[in-house]
Amino acid sequence: MTTKLIEAFDELDQANDEHAGGPIDSASKVLRSIETEILSRRADTTDALAWKVRRLARAVANDWCPSEAEVIAQSIKRDLSHSDACVR
Repeated sequence: MTTKLIEAFDELDQANDEHAGGPIDSASKVLRSIETEILSRRADTTDALAWKVRRLARAVANDWCPSEAEVIAQSIKRDLSHSDACVR
């Protein structure tokens, strides 16, 4: 399920970024809600873990608020502490 949620998130994120006139607030709020849901779950595949790592890289590259980056980093650390569940 996480993989499908990530795919949907990425599709909405891309569409929102490409929207003429800039991102739409309501779509941005939905994206944040979906991201929170994904980060609260343990990565059930290596693709899900890789998505989290790419998300952290984006946060660092775009100088996001440190608390936002920390939430992503904590989610990754939690997954890595259960790495046997992530490697498939």
